[in-house]
Parts: sequence; structure tokens; C-alpha cells
Amino acid sequence: MGMGLDTKTRMEMETEIGITGMQKMKQQFPVLHSARLLLRKVRPEDGAALYRALSNPRVARYLSFRMDTTRSEERLIRYFEDCSRTLSSLHFAVLIRETGRFAGLCSLQRLNEMDSSASIGYMVDPACWNRGIATEAARQLLQFGFDSLGLRVIHASCEADNTASSRVMVKCGFRRASEEYPQISGPGTGLRQLHYSLTAEQREIGDKRYALLHN
Repeated sequence: MGMGLDTKTRMEMETEIGITGMQKMKQQFPVLHSARLLLRKVRPEDGAALYRALSNPRVARYLSFRMDTTRSEERLIRYFEDCSRTLSSLHFAVLIRETGRFAGLCSLQRLNEMDSSASIGYMVDPACWNRGIATEAARQLLQFGFDSLGLRVIHASCEADNTASSRVMVKCGFRRASEEYPQISGPGTGLRQLHYSLTAEQREIGDKRYALLHN
């Protein structure tokens, strides 16, 4: 006979796991590893490479903010440090493990402990495009979000013409949720937006299917 959950529901236990994970991060920011990548807290020494990548026109066109509002590398780093301190978002610098080269950024944003949700975002330096880095980094962060933070759903979105970003979402198991046409134009807005979501249950089923196909 299986053991019950006593008076606590599965959702209540998952919420407790998420809160515990957030409390631990206030003491020490996590470091994540994948086959080729290292994901760690954004540091001051990342400033030049990060600012340069975000300012690249091929990247900036998809940002939801104007890079000229950050004004400097120092101000950009302060923003990420503030996010780490308040845990409003978790921004990870993505590095190539073999060389230590800065390759991009991968983030869990809009963390919501009440409904155990977050949104994922990623940016890869154009010099590192077409190497599967965004997919590998996103998968690692999804694993962390679901397994360590106890998130129940993770959202993602991109502009309709950003086919590379859409492919990453599909490869990671995301499902199309909706689309919209923003009324306000600006950097990263004005075009049709595609919205995706991935639940913990969908991700678990996807992992099992992947294991069956590759074992």
C-alpha cells in the first residue's frame, strides 16, 4: 500500500520546496554544469563581453529594452547584482567550460513563489551562434527550475520572426500557448509575439520519451 501525503497536498509540498530553494540561493548563488557549459552568477569581469553582445544589432533587435538606457557596463552589472540580491530574477552567465569564454546569458525571470512559476530567457553572443548553446543552456536551467526550485510551470516568448529562438523552445519541449500583436512599438516589440509554456508534468513526460528513444 502506498503512503499518503497526510494533510499536505502535492501543491503545498512543491511550494515548500520552491521556497526552500529560494532561501538557499540567498546564501549562495547556484553554479550549473552541462556537457559543454558552465552557468554561474554574472560577475563584474563579464561586463565588457556582456555589454558588447547585448549591443550587437543582431541581438538588440529582440531585446525588450533599449541598450542605450543602461549607459555603461558598470550600470548593466549593477542591474544584475540587484537582481541576484533580491532574487527578482536569476541571471546566469553562460561560459564555455573548456575555454572559459563568455558565450551568453540565460535567465529565470518573473519568479513567482505563489504559483511556482517563472519565465525563461536566453541570449547567445553572435560569435557563438549555430552551436546549440542556447538549447543546452536552456535545458540546464529548466532542470534547475523544475528540480531544485520546484517550479510547476515555466513560460517563454519570442517574436514571430525569431525562428532560432522558437526552435530552441520546441527542442526544450515547450508548447505554444498563444500569440498576440502588441499595440506599442519599440525595441523587442511591435511584431507578433509567440508565447510558450512548459509544465513540470510535460517536462517529465518529455524526458521519459527522450530516454526511450536514446537508450
